[in-house]
Amino acid sequence: MLSALDDPSIPLVAAVINTIDDALDRSDPGTTVWGDDTVTAVGDLLASAADRVVVLVSDHGHVVDRGPESVTLSSASSENRWRPQTSPAGDAEVAVTGSRVVLGGGSVVLPWREEVRYGPRKAGYHGGAAPAEAVIPLLVLSAGDDLAVPGWAGAPVASPDWWREPLTDKASVPSDSGAATRRRPRRVVEQQPESLFDLAPAAVGPAAAPEPAPTVPDLVTALLASDRYAQRRDPRVPLADDRVAALLGTLLAGGDRATLDTLAARAGVPAHRINGTVTALRRLLQVEGYPVITLDPDGRTVHLNRPLLIEQFELEPR
Repeated sequence: MLSALDDPSIPLVAAVINTIDDALDRSDPGTTVWGDDTVTAVGDLLASAADRVVVLVSDHGHVVDRGPESVTLSSASSENRWRPQTSPAGDAEVAVTGSRVVLGGGSVVLPWREEVRYGPRKAGYHGGAAPAEAVIPLLVLSAGDDLAVPGWAGAPVASPDWWREPLTDKASVPSDSGAATRRRPRRVVEQQPESLFDLAPAAVGPAAAPEPAPTVPDLVTALLASDRYAQRRDPRVPLADDRVAALLGTLLAGGDRATLDTLAARAGVPAHRINGTVTALRRLLQVEGYPVITLDPDGRTVHLNRPLLIEQFELEPR
C-alpha cells in the first residue's frame, strides 16, 4: 500500500478499513469518538498520501443498540436490520425494491426506526433504512489546492443563517464591490443518472436562496481607495478587494464584531479557509503593529476596532 502511494505512476490507490464494523460486535460504538486516534490507520494513510487528493467515504452507517428500548421483530432471517419481503412492511418498516438490492431477490423490508432489530443483540447494527445507516460521510481532501478536483469547491459553513448572530446594522457587502477576483471557471457537474433504489419521483422544492449580502458602507469604500491601503497590499499573497469589503462590511453590520462562521457565510469564504483569511486581513490592516482586527479568547469571535481603522488609514469618520 505505501509503495503504491509513493509511486506517481499509480493514479488511484484504494484502502478498506473495517474498524467500525468490527466494533459493532464487541465494543461500545455509541461512546466512541471516531478519529485518527481511534482509527489509527486513517492517520497513517493521510500522512503517506500528503501530495494526493484523498477521498474518505463509508459504505454504510450504523446504529447503536438501544438496550431496554430496543424492539425485536420476528423474521425468517437471522439478519439484524433487514428481512425478506415475506409479509408487508409494518409501521416501523419500509419495503425497498430495485436493481441494487442484492439480497431477497431484489426486494427486502428494512426498519427505519433505530431501535428495531430482527436478529440477536449486539453492540450496534447496520443494514436498515434509518438515516444513521443510509446517509454516509463523504470528504474530499486536497493539499492546499481548492481547485484540485474539477467542479468542486471548498465546503461552505454548514450551519443555517438563523443559527448565527443577526446583523445589527443595515450595512453589508455586495458581491461586485471592489476589484474583481480572478477565478477559474467551474465545470458543470452532471447529476447522477440513477438512484440507489427505484422509488416514485418526489416533488422537489426550489433551491435555497443564498444569504443576503448587505451594501458597502462609505468607510469600506474609503479604505479601498486610500493610499495606505494600496501600499500595504501584498502582491505575493493578495487578499482580493471584494473579499476585504465583504469581511469588513459584515463586521460593521454586526456592530464591529462577528463570529468566524458568520464571516465565512456572508463573505463567501469556504469554512476551512476562514481562519487563514482572517489572519491575512489582520496583517493587511495592522499598521505598525496596532491591532485593528482582534480575535476573542474563545477563538471564534472577531472584533474590528473602528476608530483605530479610521486613524491608521487616515479615513474620514462616518
